[in-house]
Amino acid sequence: MPLTGLHLRPLPDDFDAGRWAARVRAEVEGLAQRTGSARVVLTGFEKDASSAYLRWFPEWERAPVSAQGDLNATALRAALFAGEALPAWTPPPVAAFLQAFRATPAFARLQAEFQAVQAEQKARRGSGPRHEVLRLFLDHAGPGQTARVWLGRRPGPIGAGLLALPGEVLPPGAPLPVSAAVFDHPARSLGWPAVAHVVPVSAPPPGTRPVLLDSALRRPRAFFEDHAVILARLRTPAPGR
Repeated sequence: MPLTGLHLRPLPDDFDAGRWAARVRAEVEGLAQRTGSARVVLTGFEKDASSAYLRWFPEWERAPVSAQGDLNATALRAALFAGEALPAWTPPPVAAFLQAFRATPAFARLQAEFQAVQAEQKARRGSGPRHEVLRLFLDHAGPGQTARVWLGRRPGPIGAGLLALPGEVLPPGAPLPVSAAVFDHPARSLGWPAVAHVVPVSAPPPGTRPVLLDSALRRPRAFFEDHAVILARLRTPAPGR
């Protein structure tokens, strides 16, 4: 019997357009095989650069939609986290939920993070991407044992409490590490575009603790920015390490 209704599929953020689009195609093809339907229609609203994904599937039929009145999630978030009155067009049930949410510890944490992101964007406007060094220490256990990676916790306010590879931001003009693995997806950082240079180290960095690599990668949402993606791509050790 064909499947009906709404079907949701979670997809990891690979910070790689090609990988993400391939996952989408695989999910759609799998669902099409189960339903017996060969028609695929892609719909969405062309808003800004964040809508680029609508152009990643030229083989699918397009059914674009127009903006619906004044509804604008960006404006709603800005008012919410700035402590301002919610826009008049906010649906009453949504407004009631958000007003109650403002009294929770989770909101306070998100508000602090939002304001820190806004401050970084304002401070760095007009500058190029920042460069950072991330230090990777892997303990490659013996046969049949799981490798461990040494991680820290983000102090906040951006990414407070999340698992992260230790490192620091390089000052402008500083020499970049040689033989580093480079991760430079433009959306990998919330505040401002950042280029990560991942370098292996021979000892656990200060302030870190060992975490089972496989177990950690099963919880990608526990990581800061794209650090889970970095570990997933670098998990196979180089010969001799």
